Formats: sequence, C-alpha cells, structure tokens
Amino acid sequence: MANDVSAENKVKNNNDDFQFLIDNYQLFNQQKAIQIWFEKVRQRAEEPAKYFPDQKSNTYYQQLRKTLRGVKLKKMEPIVDHFRNLYNVSVKQNLDFTIEDLKGCIENDIPSTRPIDNPKKFEKTKNSKIVKIDDKKSNSNNINNEEIENLITFEEIYDEIGDLSFGENLLEAIEKNLVSKVTQNVSKDIQPFLKDDVGEPRLEFIKTNHRVFRTEFDTDEINDIETVKLIAELSSIFDKRAELQINENGLAKKLSFQTSDERIKSKIRGFEIVNILRKRGIKISLFNDIMSNVALNSGIQKPSEKKIPDVMTITTNINIFTIFTISFGNKEIISPASGNFHRTISNHAKKIAGLIESQISWGRPVK
Repeated sequence: MANDVSAENKVKNNNDDFQFLIDNYQLFNQQKAIQIWFEKVRQRAEEPAKYFPDQKSNTYYQQLRKTLRGVKLKKMEPIVDHFRNLYNVSVKQNLDFTIEDLKGCIENDIPSTRPIDNPKKFEKTKNSKIVKIDDKKSNSNNINNEEIENLITFEEIYDEIGDLSFGENLLEAIEKNLVSKVTQNVSKDIQPFLKDDVGEPRLEFIKTNHRVFRTEFDTDEINDIETVKLIAELSSIFDKRAELQINENGLAKKLSFQTSDERIKSKIRGFEIVNILRKRGIKISLFNDIMSNVALNSGIQKPSEKKIPDVMTITTNINIFTIFTISFGNKEIISPASGNFHRTISNHAKKIAGLIESQISWGRPVK
C-alpha cells in the first residue's frame, strides 16, 4: 500500500518535469524511447498487457506499436502527452522507466525514421499467400500475431508520404529559436525592440521546406520486369501523394491528383500493388530523413524606395530538406549527413546579432 501511495505522489510531482521535451521535441527519438520501455518490460518477464489491459482499444498502446513501425507523432503537445502518460503508467506499476531514460533520447540532430518493415516478415512461403493485416486469426504463413501487428500498412505509408506538418512545424521552431538566441546575443539596449517586434531592427524570415521523394531498389535482387513495372506504377502514385515539384519546359509544376475520382482510384490501386509485392516476398521500407544541417542565410535588406524610411531589416532564409525514401527489397539506405541542430542555430544567431551590431552607425533603435 505504501508503494502505491509513493508511486501516486511521484506521478504528481513529476508531471511538470517535461520541459526538456517541450523544448526539444523535434530532437526526441521516439522510437528509441519506446524500445527502451519494451526492453525494461522484457527484463521483468512481463507482458505489455499488464500496463495496457485493453490493448486493442487503448490508443496509447496502439501508438506505441505504430511508433515502433516508424509512424511517429508529429506535434509537440501529443508527443509530450504520450510520453508523460507512458512514464506515469510505468511509475504506477513500479517499472524502472525514468525521466533520465527519456532525456537520453534527446539527440543533437533530427532523428531519422529507419526501416519500418522487417524483411523476415515477408519471406516467400510455399503457398505464396499474403498475410492480411486485419486477419490475425487465420494465419497460414506461420508468422506470429505480434509480427503481423508490427507490419506497416499501406494506409500508414500513404499518410506519412502526404504529411507536410513536421517540416512546417520545424520551420516555425527554427524561427522561434533564432529570434530567442539573437535576442540573447545583442546589446541590452537593443533587446527590448526585438522582443516587442516594434520599430527597428526588424527580423524577417523566408521559410522553405524542400520535399524530396525517392524510390530505391537493387536490380540484383529485383529484376523481374512485371515486378519492376508494379514498383514504377506505385512510385508514380506516391509522387502525386507527396505533391512533388518537377521542372516542365522550364516551369515548376506540382504533381497532384486532379480529381477526387483519380485520387480514390489511385489509392486503391496503390493498396493492391503493395499487397501483390508482399505476396511476392518483396520487402517495403519507408525512410524519413529530416536534414538537421539546415541551410541558413541572412543579410541586411535596405529600402528600395526613397520614401520608405531607413529601417534596419535582417532577412533570413531558412531552408530544410525533408527526404522520403521508399525502398523495395533489401537495398541498404544510408541517411544523409546531418549536423548538430542546436549548434547550427546558435552559430547563425550570433551572425545575425553581429549584423545588427555592425549597423549601429545607423543610430540606436527607436520606436
């Protein structure tokens, strides 16, 4: 009984200890954190059902399994709520899953989503029958139910490719961090004007998320012409879902579904192709890499017209790269090189502060 009271108090006392996650949610490796949690459960020879009794209807448990497949939460509030809940559940059950475990999952760069299909789950069988995601009871391929639950579904792949939110949220976070750090680096008499966003100096930001979608496969492994045609057809559907931009006769054009009819028919065709490929034993993996070595470029923008007063404006271009790769088969995918996220922003904030200080000859800021 004493242990239960202690656990309850610990939950209440630690509910406000997640500021580290609020500040760094883009750098939080969700998959790593959940892998640590499952490993600690296994060390106690316990089933996850002890922590989530009604697993099929429990949204938290379902998200745990999704995250292991690579379907991560994107926004700050759901991420914080989810992992606060996981921690609180662990405390109540006296599982040694700590705040320090979660802090250890904060990385220097944006975590990538690694393969979210396991090749062992798609080995060819004698009957070449596909394992249906929603048919766990009639399993004729000798794959256990847990493995079936861990398969990424076509719907999850389709949603991930079409999700623009993470890149947009990351751009906003970079701008916010830059403003904060620039304010810290300028002279004290300039700080109030940056904080109030009134008068000069003014900070402007142009934010761009470059979305890249790639398809990869190894011809040594996959060279059947009919299979390759299916991969090409599926890739064209994903290209439109990703809304890729192409150059057509010197003009930028965005690929997209032109009508609802085309969208619906393309989606169900994509679903059919994924099932055919898996029936043929083809592994399908999705890689999602956000390059944290963001491209930052700042300069002083002076008025182009004489009637506009001389207001010091620092314009910063923020460019990030969201790279999705669909891999068919067992081809190894190497993540793009990335740099230290916080160091990149901190160093550039100092450059912006230097630009402001170098123009003090224009006069100290005035409202």
